[in-house]
Amino acid sequence: ERNNPASGSSFDSPWNNSQYNAPDYDISSVNTQVSDVWTLSPNVINEFRFGFTRQGNWFYPKTLGEGVPQALGLTYAKADVAPNVNISGTGPCCTEVAAGTNAIYVENSFEPSDVVTMIRGRHILKFGGELLAYQDNSTPWGNINAGTFQFTGVFTQSAPFSGVGGLAYADFLLGQVDSWSASNTPIVGMRQKSPQFFVNDDFKVRPNLTLNLGVRYEIHGGWHEIANRIGDFDPTIIN
Repeated sequence: ERNNPASGSSFDSPWNNSQYNAPDYDISSVNTQVSDVWTLSPNVINEFRFGFTRQGNWFYPKTLGEGVPQALGLTYAKADVAPNVNISGTGPCCTEVAAGTNAIYVENSFEPSDVVTMIRGRHILKFGGELLAYQDNSTPWGNINAGTFQFTGVFTQSAPFSGVGGLAYADFLLGQVDSWSASNTPIVGMRQKSPQFFVNDDFKVRPNLTLNLGVRYEIHGGWHEIANRIGDFDPTIIN
């Protein structure tokens, strides 16, 4: 098991001070396996195994849940996190205030298997199965955005859209936003299952000759979302 929380600067603003020392990201992983070998008889053995792997990555800005949009009067913010402000264009002032990135990536894998070994004369028979079950609980990178405001100086130009003059900082002081966007994408749960089965026979034809015979069948299941929130479109399928 591994757990590595860390902290770093994620918001260059008056709110980025000692009261926001929460970690910016956390990485956690778990790997475990258990097995049980059961001797049913002198010539029959059953072996059961179960493996589990978990990898988690959490990224979040320091201002998450601190009420910054309410303090700024942004009543239409899409998330409780500081907004992003970009002041660009011509003039002496070009700067950006970014809230940092929020994202969650958590993957789990489950691998149960069972194998039976039987000895019958010159045959050593093995048969069993395995299930590979995967879970992906993730968000897009930067899934929450209270609001991104772009100031370019277009509203303080000598003539509308003339490209002459204009100060982005002046637009900022006037509250004239050139573009605005916001988003809040929830976490989704992707799932996949792949069962596998096999039969194997080690046939000792002669003391110096052994035939290895077997067959294996695998089913590669497709991914699906647990709440049916993700889909695709195939124009070749007839409705």
